[in-house]
Amino acid sequence: MIWEALSDPFRCEDRPWFDVRPGEQRPVVLTATKPHAVVWGSIWTDRPQLTIEFLIEPAGSDSSVTWTLLGPEGELDEAEIRQRRYRLDQLINGQLRDTFDQ
Repeated sequence: MIWEALSDPFRCEDRPWFDVRPGEQRPVVLTATKPHAVVWGSIWTDRPQLTIEFLIEPAGSDSSVTWTLLGPEGELDEAEIRQRRYRLDQLINGQLRDTFDQ
């Protein structure tokens, strides 16, 4: 179910978790290897060269998701990196996780 949610974040209308904010756009799935990996294009309109890689590993009856923000070296300063990591943490470790805890 995690792979499905990441590979199509807007598919399940009864469990919405991705709220597109100003300066953001819906992610485009660049690659998806069921059930272990999904790569999104940038969700930020001002940084289209960024990508987000998700690795999904079984963890007992649950799953463990690791995400990595990728982009050209030196593209973002430390404050921008923190800000974008915080947003991804909200989305994945907060909002997405909350939909599975219901």
